[in-house]
Amino acid sequence: MHFFGSEVRHARMAAGMTQAELGMIVGYDASEVSKVEAGILKPPERFAEGCDRAFPHMGGWFGRFVHQAKKWDGPYPSWFEDWIKAERDALAIRMWQMDLVPGLLQTPDYARELFRAWQHASTDDELDGLVNGRIERQGILDRGTPPELWVNTTDLRCLGCSGCT
Repeated sequence: MHFFGSEVRHARMAAGMTQAELGMIVGYDASEVSKVEAGILKPPERFAEGCDRAFPHMGGWFGRFVHQAKKWDGPYPSWFEDWIKAERDALAIRMWQMDLVPGLLQTPDYARELFRAWQHASTDDELDGLVNGRIERQGILDRGTPPELWVNTTDLRCLGCSGCT
């Protein structure tokens, strides 16, 4: 994300554009352009496609980069791998979740709707991979000595996926 963002910033500045001007082209506001440039916000494909329109001399680089980068992480983003290992090794897991059902307790339908709303998978296969990765995490609860799981929730909202019971 940082490399992508620095390339957006470089191309924008070379073109003499402000973040607001680029935002008008890509369909995002200046604060979102700033977050992408800083590597804070993962660029959606639509953002990359907009950058390809804004900088045609780069030959579609932004779209290709985002498309290829999706293949690097698999069902979990690389920054989440440490958490996956911690869950596997845990004797107890305590979490507080305010808005969403925690991943370890999600149904496949709930996870699918959450990924549709948040992750914007480009294909059904990619969406299936994300959902399968989420549900596979729940395997730690089926092992011989599962971790003790304490979950405190408030104000959980149903996504209307019919996966809740």
